[in-house]
Amino acid sequence: MIHAARRHLAARRIPEALRAFAQCDFDDSAGDLWYCHMLAGDFASAWRTADEIERRSPSRVWNGEWFTGRRVLIRCVHGLGDAIQFIRYARELKQAGAASVVAQMHPELVDLHSTAPGLDRAITWGPRPEFDIEIEVMELAWAFRHSCEDLPRETPYLFVPPRRLAERALRFRNSNRPRVALVWHSSPWDETRSIPLHLFESAFAPLAGIDFHSLQHGPAHAQAAGRGWLNYSGEQSGDILDTAADIMNSDLLITPDTMAAHLAGALGKPVWVLLKHDADWRWMMGRCDSPWYPSMRLFRQPRAGDWESPLRAAAQALREISRDPYPGASSRTPDSLSLS
Repeated sequence: MIHAARRHLAARRIPEALRAFAQCDFDDSAGDLWYCHMLAGDFASAWRTADEIERRSPSRVWNGEWFTGRRVLIRCVHGLGDAIQFIRYARELKQAGAASVVAQMHPELVDLHSTAPGLDRAITWGPRPEFDIEIEVMELAWAFRHSCEDLPRETPYLFVPPRRLAERALRFRNSNRPRVALVWHSSPWDETRSIPLHLFESAFAPLAGIDFHSLQHGPAHAQAAGRGWLNYSGEQSGDILDTAADIMNSDLLITPDTMAAHLAGALGKPVWVLLKHDADWRWMMGRCDSPWYPSMRLFRQPRAGDWESPLRAAAQALREISRDPYPGASSRTPDSLSLS
């Protein structure tokens, strides 16, 4: 039965999956049940499932104590995108009365997360400060029991120092045309999120009046060389703050499900995310927006492997933007491009 249930889940037939998982042993199906509830946007059921998982097999970092008057240490041990998405809860912790909030994280995130409201200090791995409560960053939404409707949505909650913004702005061609940053390759551990650059080229190269530039990192960065429609300097961002500054100096980011998508959302910049058919739980199902990020728009594969459809939809949306009067490079704000 559990194999049939997981086939339903993989195909995103959530009602069928939930009925099938209900007939399975809870210990075998609990994680799948949680995943189904999150995909459906039923956070209340997801939290109840997490409670039952914890009751049966205590494994969480958080000990269940509330945060008022306590020194809280947030551990960011998952991926960079996860840490960026959930560090918003530092502000919630302070509003809940935490005496102090310190986050321990991957070293490349320290400078960026030091700008997060509510966070007293960002540190990397090594000796830990004294604390009363320890919590993993992805446990915070569970701890606060937020529903899909009342998630903390205030953005930006990460910021780029003005000097870094000005320094990185020098890399861009001065133009009154919309400036659109592109990422096409995701992390190697899930290649199904990545999109061949030639598909971006087919969709976007014919569009006039838009400056496209590469924000790709890693080995795929070199794929942009020699493509006349795509601005490519040969230089990669030195760190995540550089990437954040490049996003802020753009008008729009178009990307698959990557760390950059979370970064743009946290910065409050317009970002269009191209999602595979069986997208991750955080993007839920059937939505073209994200409750996590008000500035985000989602373009989904209608079927597995079909990247042409969401790219065509994004290209059409860009055509509509390029027909509108553009306010100019001096007005690069989250409202510079219409996301409707």
